[in-house]
Amino acid sequence: MILRCLWGIALATALGMSGFGCDREKGTGPLLAQYENRARVSDRDGRLYRLQGYNLRTSVDEGRTWRELGAVPARGYPVWGYSLACGDDGVLYFAHVGAGKGKKAVFISKSSDGGETWTTPSAVNEDVWAQRTDPVIMLRGRDVYVAWVERSEKGPTGEERPEGVYVNSSSNGGLDWGRDTWMREGEDCWLSTGDDEAIYLAYIAGERQDMVFISRSRDKAKTWESETTGEIWMMIKEPCVLPVGETLYLFFRGSKPAFADLSPGKRLEYRTYLTVSKDGGETWTRAVEP
Repeated sequence: MILRCLWGIALATALGMSGFGCDREKGTGPLLAQYENRARVSDRDGRLYRLQGYNLRTSVDEGRTWRELGAVPARGYPVWGYSLACGDDGVLYFAHVGAGKGKKAVFISKSSDGGETWTTPSAVNEDVWAQRTDPVIMLRGRDVYVAWVERSEKGPTGEERPEGVYVNSSSNGGLDWGRDTWMREGEDCWLSTGDDEAIYLAYIAGERQDMVFISRSRDKAKTWESETTGEIWMMIKEPCVLPVGETLYLFFRGSKPAFADLSPGKRLEYRTYLTVSKDGGETWTRAVEP
């Protein structure tokens, strides 16, 4: 399956095929920096935080030097995925996948003192047996949004549900959670928000995992509407949509393998690409390096 995907992409590249046809977007430097620094978060005083594994670090000089704060309490392994966010009130939120409720569960913990102490991790997904990975967390006021990737696995009760990207939310700072919402089959998701207060979820999908879906909710994750870039004719990972007014800027990492890159064990070269939509995601410009 993977070799077939690589072969198809390489052939499309060799033939000069492209899913888009617009000129390079200008003036996206600040947005590119925001995309490249998405693993860092800042509090209301401008202090930066980042995770290396489960170890939290902080910086007060714009990232020139970092101080170790110690390990964040976790119930799993970093390879399963984790995410960090900071609210307007300065409270840090940490999401990770750990062993527990429903085989592997998405856990959330909070810190109100700059990462010095943390609440006990609590599971946020429904009690359904499954393999879960790569959680992402986003805050907007007291609203907390979490998305993750789920692989179906039949548990002791025999209950099983669709694989793909799931979302859950809390309207009271993570004290109570709603029901899991299944988006569709996909992977590598990312949450963001715009000035219109809508919630955006970007994730990779498609038969060859070579297109990005952008789902948007205007009612705090109760209902969603989705658009897609269509096939981009490259291998994609790490998508992130950044809304600015009515314009959507979609950054992602892409690779266009040549035939020589199809050999087993060959490491692909990924570059950062940008595609832009000015009509809510219905059409997109040609993907280019910003």
